[in-house]
Amino acid sequence: MNHRYRIHWKRFLVIAGMGVLAVPLILYSRLHILRPLQTNVEQVLFQGIVYKRDIRLSSRPIAIHIVTVDLTTPGVKAFVTPGTPTPDEMETTARTTSEFVREFKLQLAINGNFFYPFREQTPWDYYPHSGDRTNVVGQAISNGYRYSPPQANWPVLCFLESDRAQIVERGECPEGTMQAVAGNSIFINRGDRVTASFSGHGNDKPYSRIAVALDKEGQKL
Repeated sequence: MNHRYRIHWKRFLVIAGMGVLAVPLILYSRLHILRPLQTNVEQVLFQGIVYKRDIRLSSRPIAIHIVTVDLTTPGVKAFVTPGTPTPDEMETTARTTSEFVREFKLQLAINGNFFYPFREQTPWDYYPHSGDRTNVVGQAISNGYRYSPPQANWPVLCFLESDRAQIVERGECPEGTMQAVAGNSIFINRGDRVTASFSGHGNDKPYSRIAVALDKEGQKL
C-alpha cells in the first residue's frame, strides 16, 4: 500500500466516522424542527372544532394542546381504534397517531387507552412497533363493538348515539354507546378536585398526558 493510498484511506475512515457520529445529531435535529413553535396559538380547525396551544416555560418547558369539540356539530363524529380479540388475549393492532389518521381517513386524532405489553429501553429496543398486537386496559368500544371489557377503577369516556358523551367512573359504558376509551383516574368531578395529580402507575418518565373534560350536557368535549 503506497503512502498516498494510506492517506486517502485514513481520510475516508475519518469522514465515515464523523458521518456515523453525525447521524444521531441529524435525527435529533429533524425531531426538533418538527416540534411545534413555542408560541401560543388559537385557531378553528374545522366547523365545531377549535385548537389552542398553550406554552409554559416553568418548571420545565411544556406545550399544552387543547382541542374543544362541539359534539352537536353536523358531521362531527368520534371514532375509536377498532379491535378484534384473539386467543392470545391481544385485542388491537398498534399504530402511531399519524398512521391512524391516514388509515381511517380522519381529520384529527388523539392518543387514548393505556395498553400492554409496553417496553422502552432504547430508541431501537421498544414495544410495540406499528403492526404489533397489544392488549387495551379498560373498556374500549369501536362502532358499537365492545372488544375490551371494563375494569374496576378505570373510568371510561363513552360516546353515545345521541351526539352526547359522558364519563363513567365505574368503568362500564351504558347500552347505546358507539365509541369508548378508558383512562386511569378521575381528575375533577363536577367541579371538585378528586385526584391531586396524574398517576403514572409507578412510571415517572415525562410521557405525554391526555386529559378529557365534558360540560354538564355532555355536548362539548
